[in-house]
Amino acid sequence: MPTLARVASAPLACFVILTTVVATSAHAQRRRAADTSATPPTTSITVRAELAAVLLQSKKYDDAAREYRALLARDQTNVGYRLGLARALAWGDRPREAEIELLALRTKRVYGPTVDTLLREVREALEPRAAEAAKWVAERRDYAPYRLAYARALAREHYNWAASTQYDTLLAGGGQGKIPDAATLRLEQSRALIDVGDFTGGAARMREVLRAAPNDTALRHELANVLLSAHRDAEARAQYDTLILRTPTAELFVERARLRLANGDSSGAEYDLLASLKQRPGASSYVMLGDLYRERGDYVSAQGKYRDAIGMPGRGVDRMGLRSTIAQLARELRPVAAFVPAVGDDPGLRMTTEGVSDNLGVHYVSSTVGGAVALGDATRVGLSVVHQYLAEHSAVRSIDLNTYGGDASLSSQIDYGSFLGRFAISGGQVRPPASRAITVGDAVVAGWLNAWELALETSMGPAYPSLLTTTALRPADGVDDVLTERAMSGTLGGPVGPLDVAVTAQRSRLSDANRRVTLQGYARYPLAPAVFVVYTASRITFDERSLRYWDPLDYVAHSAGVEVASRPLRGLSWAVRALPGVAWSRELPQPKILNGRLQPRPTEVVNRTAVQVSSSAELSWRGPGWEGMSAVSYGLGRVGEYQRLSVTLGARIIP
Repeated sequence: MPTLARVASAPLACFVILTTVVATSAHAQRRRAADTSATPPTTSITVRAELAAVLLQSKKYDDAAREYRALLARDQTNVGYRLGLARALAWGDRPREAEIELLALRTKRVYGPTVDTLLREVREALEPRAAEAAKWVAERRDYAPYRLAYARALAREHYNWAASTQYDTLLAGGGQGKIPDAATLRLEQSRALIDVGDFTGGAARMREVLRAAPNDTALRHELANVLLSAHRDAEARAQYDTLILRTPTAELFVERARLRLANGDSSGAEYDLLASLKQRPGASSYVMLGDLYRERGDYVSAQGKYRDAIGMPGRGVDRMGLRSTIAQLARELRPVAAFVPAVGDDPGLRMTTEGVSDNLGVHYVSSTVGGAVALGDATRVGLSVVHQYLAEHSAVRSIDLNTYGGDASLSSQIDYGSFLGRFAISGGQVRPPASRAITVGDAVVAGWLNAWELALETSMGPAYPSLLTTTALRPADGVDDVLTERAMSGTLGGPVGPLDVAVTAQRSRLSDANRRVTLQGYARYPLAPAVFVVYTASRITFDERSLRYWDPLDYVAHSAGVEVASRPLRGLSWAVRALPGVAWSRELPQPKILNGRLQPRPTEVVNRTAVQVSSSAELSWRGPGWEGMSAVSYGLGRVGEYQRLSVTLGARIIP
C-alpha cells in the first residue's frame, strides 16, 4: 500500500507525467509524417505504467485498472502489469475479477507469497458455491478460512449434514488462518443442523454455546424456539422461565402462554397473558385471552377481550374479523328462542327421527339420514334420504302408509363484521304409496345483526306432516289424492335487554284451494339463574271448509308458564317447561260417527273456550366429536279434548 508521503505527492507526479505524455505524443505526431511505420516509443509505455502506479497509489482503482488493462493489451506477458491489475481490482471491490488475474499469476510461479496473500484476501470477500469452495480446500487443506467458506457454502446449498462435518473439523483445531471463535462456529453448526430438521442436534450444540454465555438472552430465546420445534416442551418452558426471571417482557409472556396453551395449561396461560398486558397492552394478548375464555365457554368475558383488542391502535388488528367473532358469540349466547328455520346443514353425518301420535289414533314418524360436506369456508352441500310412516287406527279407519324420498341441499353464507347472511336451497322428491312422486323443496334466506335474526322461507311438499291426518294422503273414499302445500313464512327474533322475543307468520296454500294463515309469538324472561317465565301466543285461520282435516275459522291461544333450563355451550344441557293456557275458537264441528257411519257436518258456527296445556322436556349433549339430542312434548289443545304426544331423537357426527 502507498505511504502517506507518496500519496501526498501524487497530484504533482500526475501533472508531470501527463505533461510528458502530451509532449511525447506531439513529438510522435511530427515524426509520423516522416515514417508512418514507426511504433510508439518505449518511453510512452514506461510513462503510462508510472501513471497506472500513481493512480493505484491514489486509490483511484477503476482508473488504475483501466490503465493496467491497456498496458496488458500491449504486453500480455508482463507479470508486473497483471499484478497491478489484480491489486486494482481487489482494492476496488471487484474480488471475482481479481481472483482470475491472481490465478493466472500463480500459474506463472511469480510473486508467490504476494499472490497467495492477496488471493486469500480476495476469496474472503467472495461467497463461493460449494463446488468452488471445495477446490479451495483441495488447494490448501491446512487453511481454515477456506474450510469455513466451504462449510458455509454447503449450508447455503442445504447440504447441512456435510456442512456439520466441516464444522466439526474446524472445531477440532489445527490449520492456519484466522477464523471466528469456537462459540460462533458452534452456533453456525447448530443452525445448519436446524435447517435440515435436526432440532435435537442443533439444540445440543446451541446449549454448549449458551454454557459459555449464560447471559445471552437472544441466544437463550433462540434455543427455546428450537426446543419447541423439537417438541421438547418441558425444556423450552425452562428456558422461558429463565428468560422471564431475568428480563420479563410482554413478548416473552405471550410466547410462554402459547406454550402453556399447547400443553393444556389454560390457567397458566391466562396468568401469562394478564402479566403481558401489565407489561405492555397488546392486541395479540387480548385476542389470545378472548380465545381462551371462548374455549372455556365464558363468552361474555371473551367478548370483552375482543372489544379491548379492537380498541388497540395500529394496523395489525383484524377489527372486522373481531367484530364478526363478537357477533357470533352474541348469537351463541342469545340464540333466537323459537320458530327459527334451519338454514342449511352443518358438516357431518346426521340422523333424526321424529314421531307424533294423537288421541284420534293418528301416528306419524319421519326418519332422515343425511350428511353434508364443506366446500371452502362458507359453502355446504348435502344429501339425505327420508322415510315417512303415516298410520291411523281408530273407529273410523285402520290404515298404514309408507313414503320414501330424498333431497339435495346447498347453502352458503356471507360474514361481514356484525352482519351474517345465509341462504340455503334444497330439492328432491318423495313418493307416497300408490301415488306419483311429489316434488319437495325449500329455500331460506336469513340475516343476523349481532343476535337479531330475520329469516324468510318458502317451501313446497306434501301437506300431511303439518295437517297430521291420513285423509290428507288417502281420503276416506279410498281414492288416492295427496294434498300438497306451498308455504311462505317470515321470522324475526332477538334479545331486548334480558327478554328474548320471537314472532313468525306463515301463509300456506293447499292443493284443495284452501288457505291457512298461522301467527305465533314467543317471549322468555329470566327470573333467576336457570329459571324463566315463558309466554306464547298463536292464531290459526282457514279460508275454506274441509272434511279432510281440522279447519277452524279462527283459533287463538295464549299460554304462560315456567321453564327451568341449563344450556351450557358444551357438554350436557337440558330444559323442562310447563305452559298452561286458554284457547278460543270459531269453527264448524267435525261430523260425528253414528252406528259406524259418518254423519253430515253441522253448518252452525260454534264458539268455544277451553283450557290448554303445553309441556316439554329436552336433553342434549354437545361434544367435540359428536352431538345428540332428545325431546318429548305433550299438548292438550284445539279447544277440546285433543291430545298430542311428540318424541324427537337426533345425533350428528362432527368431522
